[in-house]
Amino acid sequence: MVNWAAVVDAFYVELFTAHPQYQDRFAFKGVALGDLKGNAAYQTQASKTVDYITAALAGSADAAGLASRHVGRNVGAPEFTHAKACLAKACAANGAPDLGGAVDAIISHF
Repeated sequence: MVNWAAVVDAFYVELFTAHPQYQDRFAFKGVALGDLKGNAAYQTQASKTVDYITAALAGSADAAGLASRHVGRNVGAPEFTHAKACLAKACAANGAPDLGGAVDAIISHF
């Protein structure tokens, strides 16, 4: 069984290591990567990410809605393309299935 919380934690560390400017778009901007797990705002974001992954795996994810919410934050296809690469690394490192198709579904709505 995949520990999706571990995958998500690895994903965000990978994302913010590769693209540190992205962390500035979150309520936990400026929090050291090693301290993210203890930050309430990060925990909320990580939980939402796990929920989305769970929905995507069940075939019930709202890719259009997620894309729409991110457009208002000036987040679009380029950022999700970067996120896709980081998520692939996190999935591989944690023995999780590739979620590229779920990210592509989001990207298709930008």
